[in-house]
Amino acid sequence: MNKIQVACLFSFFIASSSLVLGQVPHFGNAMRNGWATQDSIVIWTRTTAQAEMTRGPDFVSVPKGLASQLLSSGEEDRLVTSQMPKGMQLEQMLGSLPGMPAEVRLVYGPVGKPDKQESTAWRKTSEAQDCTAQWKLTELMPGTEYLVTAEARVPGNDPISRCEGKFQTAPAADENADLKFCVTTCHDFLRRDDGEKGHKIYPSMTRFEPDFVVHAGDIEYYDKEKPYAWTKELMRFKWARLFSMPHNREFYATHSSYF
Repeated sequence: MNKIQVACLFSFFIASSSLVLGQVPHFGNAMRNGWATQDSIVIWTRTTAQAEMTRGPDFVSVPKGLASQLLSSGEEDRLVTSQMPKGMQLEQMLGSLPGMPAEVRLVYGPVGKPDKQESTAWRKTSEAQDCTAQWKLTELMPGTEYLVTAEARVPGNDPISRCEGKFQTAPAADENADLKFCVTTCHDFLRRDDGEKGHKIYPSMTRFEPDFVVHAGDIEYYDKEKPYAWTKELMRFKWARLFSMPHNREFYATHSSYF
């Protein structure tokens, strides 16, 4: 298996005189690929307003009595603001990675075979779907390593952001093949063990060079504080934060996974 280091390459082109920094889409969560078969794979990505998560203040603990009161009230705004220092907005908090609507596509092909490269049609990401996009690529070759590039642009302009990854399809059904894989479970942002880089297990698994990884859950915890995911907004916040940390982000961009 060829090794590559994932790189989210942000190349900026002056596509129009009205293009400003705030309009540039990024891939702050890189991409994930999963459920590889002999001839298919699912690719996921998200277009974001910034390349890295926000380094802001942490959330505050909520006493149990207040938590019960808040949940009973059903006041969605307080369910969010009660968990932050006074006067702060969610996008200012540690780990924030807001989405940004954009147009996105994939360009992919087997390693070493540029003549086999294909691309998907452009599609729009929307705030309603947390600016995510997902494809199922089919008619792939078994037992083959593919390179894949996600490209994003402001609608109608040239591609201005790129994120590179790779994936491996399963061996042919009638082929005897040795496989190496990893299984992991139970981690979240609060239990990261390498600061804001994420979890140390991911560089360790990368050195093992697995053909795929199985994440057996749990992955994220809505019922753990800082913050409790009491609203859809906070649920999405926690997912984006977890997979914005470099170790986690880079591993899943370059390894086939089964969640």
